[in-house]
Amino acid sequence: TSYTVLKIYQRSDGQYYLCLSDDDDTGLTLLLDSEGGGKGFPLKYIKTFRLWESIPDGEDGFLVIGTSYFQNENLYTGFLSRVRPNQMLQWNKNFSFGSTDALVQHSSNASGVILTPNQEVVVCGYHESSTDTRAGIAIFNLGGDLQISTINKASGQSQAWDVAQRPTGEYLLLNLSSLLNVNATGTDILPPIPIQMGQFTHILYIADDSYVLYKASELALVNTSGKILWYNKLLEKQNIEIGEVIAARDGSIVLCGQKSDSAFVGKYSFATGDTLWTRTFMEPATSSARFHSVSETVDRGFILGGSIIEAGKTNLYVVKTDQEGIVR
Repeated sequence: TSYTVLKIYQRSDGQYYLCLSDDDDTGLTLLLDSEGGGKGFPLKYIKTFRLWESIPDGEDGFLVIGTSYFQNENLYTGFLSRVRPNQMLQWNKNFSFGSTDALVQHSSNASGVILTPNQEVVVCGYHESSTDTRAGIAIFNLGGDLQISTINKASGQSQAWDVAQRPTGEYLLLNLSSLLNVNATGTDILPPIPIQMGQFTHILYIADDSYVLYKASELALVNTSGKILWYNKLLEKQNIEIGEVIAARDGSIVLCGQKSDSAFVGKYSFATGDTLWTRTFMEPATSSARFHSVSETVDRGFILGGSIIEAGKTNLYVVKTDQEGIVR
């Protein structure tokens, strides 16, 4: 079985917590100690069609989103689950964008999630009908109660691949080549703001109402008017494919992924997008390695999770580095 690391991070007790997805989109949590030893726990009771993303819940657990398929009704819904620090499922909620009823006539897919400072869980995605596809946003509390669920009122094609919260409390939905502003209550999705160049699937708030956008080998900084402040053109030339991007505590940007056939991590300037340092990792007798997720640790180093192929077999790959990306 091949696993994708949806998220890895260091808990308050110092242990490393991983949320994984396997070939069958079955969830798995893994808890590792400081030496890399630990145990896994399957989340087979989350009935899914696809696991999309996982983030820390702020209390040493996980929030997981994805899509569920209901065969009898022949429809898809988004789902949001919360996994506790003991690796047990606390709750699982199915929902449809634009409705408080989870099982509506058409299908919804969840694709991005954030946890706000006010402890609200904001999920974005899209709702499909027989005539169009519309971006959607749903807001839950940490108890799993749905507070609001909205779809874009404008007809036509729109999707929300990812979501970020502005310092003023409003939200930005990323629709590949445009941004959709949403009011702080999540009840109104405004007309799209075109992004000057490129198409992106992920958005990350950094500072000064500026946002990092990324997809595959594209990395850019954009403001809320859609203006590109800088665009890093080196990633594609260097054969780098991005797994995840995070904001480090020193104000820089750290990304992980794959460079050629090696696992990759690099640090970049927030102000200019210039490279500060890069590191690659490849173990003996390995044909391919890749990082899917990165988080900063309490010692300002980094914990990275991904996969490695050895003798045709795919295994989990976890690396702990210092703040310069070096394994000590």
